[in-house]
Amino acid sequence: MLRQSYMNRQRLGLLAVIVLFTLVVRGGAIESVWSQNMALKQLLPAWLVHHGQLIHPPCQPLAEMTAVINLLQSGVVQASAPPRLQTHLGRALWMQGDCNEAIHYWQQAVQGGEPFAGYELARVGEVDLVPSELRLILAEQAYHQAVNLRDAGNQPASQIWYRQAFDLALQHRSASALAVQFERQGQVAQAQAVWHKMVDGLSPADADYWWATAQLDQSASEWMAAAEAYTQGAKLSADPYEYWLSAGRAWEKTSQWDQAVTAYEEAVGATPYPSVAYADLGLGYSNRGDYQQALQYLSLARDADPKYDRPYYYLGLTYFRMQEFENARRNLELALERNPDDASVMHVLAQVWSTGLNQPELADMWQMRAITKLDSPPATWWLELGDWRLAQRQCASAAQAYAAARSAGANESALRSRKAKQVEQCGSSR
Repeated sequence: MLRQSYMNRQRLGLLAVIVLFTLVVRGGAIESVWSQNMALKQLLPAWLVHHGQLIHPPCQPLAEMTAVINLLQSGVVQASAPPRLQTHLGRALWMQGDCNEAIHYWQQAVQGGEPFAGYELARVGEVDLVPSELRLILAEQAYHQAVNLRDAGNQPASQIWYRQAFDLALQHRSASALAVQFERQGQVAQAQAVWHKMVDGLSPADADYWWATAQLDQSASEWMAAAEAYTQGAKLSADPYEYWLSAGRAWEKTSQWDQAVTAYEEAVGATPYPSVAYADLGLGYSNRGDYQQALQYLSLARDADPKYDRPYYYLGLTYFRMQEFENARRNLELALERNPDDASVMHVLAQVWSTGLNQPELADMWQMRAITKLDSPPATWWLELGDWRLAQRQCASAAQAYAAARSAGANESALRSRKAKQVEQCGSSR
């Protein structure tokens, strides 16, 4: 009995030691976690205020972070520390101006599978340190952020995020948006640099390589080469709709109507939302002179999206070519109801009123509306207007239209022939 009692007391003593050791260890861990939480409570509000939504946040001393850094560093060295702690430590170091140290900890966190560290590396321009899979995810997020900012009317901020998306992944959608914004600002060289970077950075086995090649061909007015590049890209792309549509439009620039129609047919088959492809296919048939085929596909485009203005415009153009002028007028007016500022529709409507319906005053009105909608209207529009006015013996206003045509770069031989008609109808003084 005494021996049994002694052994029981030994077991209880050993158990007490184990319990005490466990409490001490756990207490230290709890204290460590508490300290880290206090550090984060100080860090995160300051980080969000200074850097929360910035691309390329400045690395300079903005706050005293020594105590925060010491607490986080003591946590990072523990074997069980989560990679997220290294992300926070990098933020604290960045705010104190220790740029290289911050990048070092973010890189370690990324290697531990921490995506937020990859986001910080991308934001500060260290894109090459971000794993390729994560770069694609971040590029997707940056692109949608850019779209949201664009839709909100914040073009400067959207351009920054389009650039971020493009730097993360060479994809033609972010490249296209970025290039368009550069072109609108008159920065043609910067737009070209976007496409050159894609061509230099991608393989010909990548569909986006051919998209960029086509853009460079288009900028040089090499439309046949552009059409062939789009076609090559379409054959490689998992989503070839835009490639086929762009190929068709490029073929049209070369008056290769058969190739254009073929490309549009491929576009129709490559999308579950074919209103645009149907419209362009219908226009392709119309340009080729296959008017019944054109009307069939343009009607499909109109029915697929009644709010879309292009089918009505192309129907009006096709009916005009068929000399069905009332149908042309009706469809062109429906197109203008959907897009009231379309100068091309106004121009065709003016031709309908002049050529088909013999209403010169309405023709003059719509032609002038079309001209005033454009910063640089074609010289041929001014010549047409002058011809219509001259036919009505409106000599002074015809002369004004011909003078405007000359300023717009009209061919001198065309102007000389008009001058001869002016003299014949109005006399040499006009």
